[in-house]
Amino acid sequence: MLPVAELHLHIEGTLEPELLVRLAARNGVALPTTDPEELVAKLRDRQTALTVCPLSNVALRVVDNLSQHPLPAMLEGGLLACVNSDDPAYFGGYVDDNLAAVRAAFGFDDAALAGLARNSFDACFAPAVDKARWKAEVDAWLDP
Repeated sequence: MLPVAELHLHIEGTLEPELLVRLAARNGVALPTTDPEELVAKLRDRQTALTVCPLSNVALRVVDNLSQHPLPAMLEGGLLACVNSDDPAYFGGYVDDNLAAVRAAFGFDDAALAGLARNSFDACFAPAVDKARWKAEVDAWLDP
């Protein structure tokens, strides 16, 4: 059996579904659909992990300020979004800095941050037993 492989698409900035469809067509990449709304639905239904790096998105001027970032809409839409860092030394923020920034920008409480942590565990390729242990640690932090 082959090991699990991760397909990682790194694009600096917010990639709208319409642009993803055009890029895929231009580069001969087959998507499960070419309809942007269907694509978002498939990402949601399949729980395809989507990582965001909010501080680098601001630094790169993808959004003028963090309040314009699509993370809350992604989460409200049921997408499996995870907060990460992108070249922390260059963009000025490790993962904890990005989490603190989204907490401040969006008023995220501890439960929302715990949800982001759980999303990151769901998205990783670690064994299920490790994911369960980590989620239990988050639950203990949330409700000591």
